[in-house]
Amino acid sequence: MLRNSRPQTGLEAKFSMQFAIAAALCARNVGLRELTDEFVRRPEVQAIFPRVSLEGTAITMEGSNFAPADAVEITTVTGETLKSGPVEYAKEATSNRCHATSSGSSLPIVSVPNSRMRKSRTPSRT
Repeated sequence: MLRNSRPQTGLEAKFSMQFAIAAALCARNVGLRELTDEFVRRPEVQAIFPRVSLEGTAITMEGSNFAPADAVEITTVTGETLKSGPVEYAKEATSNRCHATSSGSSLPIVSVPNSRMRKSRTPSRT
């Protein structure tokens, strides 16, 4: 599903974890406003793509092809590693959980080496 590691258009970006991470870091938002060719081609967005790596897992939920949780790991320019811990559901999805039973793969670990993201800049959204 997430087949575009270096998207050049908004359509390609819809299927890119690298874009989702780049948009979150550059715009502090991942939404329809960011899914434009112009935003996708911004140099600061494009520069993040090669710095995002994805790792799969063989661990799956019982009766499913999906991993039980995902995780995000960020390595800052100072070498500090920030880890999310297990993420079972998207923040907004906790009240509307859906359980996928069709075949598919999960990408449980996202690593952004040398990101400029800092703990103090992480917005608190409630």
